[in-house]
Amino acid sequence: MKTIILFLITMVISTGALLASLSMKNPFIGPAIAFALVLLFMFHLTGKSRRQARQREKERLFYQYFASQQNRRSRFN
Repeated sequence: MKTIILFLITMVISTGALLASLSMKNPFIGPAIAFALVLLFMFHLTGKSRRQARQREKERLFYQYFASQQNRRSRFN
């Protein structure tokens, strides 16, 4: 839900910047702002998926360690 809200805010601001550039003396600032906002949103998405992948890897390693400890204990009983 948070990602959808951020996407909508990004698109509204980007559209506003592009429309504002139509009436500016220097029309290159608006598309630059819009492009920068879209890039920031993309970096946010890739960072989020990278953090989730890192968390999944930590959990996998923990469960693997826990299983190896359980196997070691069962051999000595």
